Amino acid sequence: MQKLYSESGGRFLVTVGGEGALRFEKLVPRAVRIGTVGGNRLVVRDGKAIIDEDIAKLKASWQKTFRGFW
Repeated sequence: MQKLYSESGGRFLVTVGGEGALRFEKLVPRAVRIGTVGGNRLVVRDGKAIIDEDIAKLKASWQKTFRGFW
């Protein structure tokens, strides 16, 4: 099965912590876990790590986009 990420047209990205994740997946059978956030890393997996990156590095990259706007 392929997993696609999008928040358009009836698709939602949901963050659920701890034991709530298992309950959520049972309530919403089409939900697919695409990764985890914890500590200082963002990890997205599909059998193997697709993204495994330091949160501070991602934040700095994102903020660089907005330099000069404020």
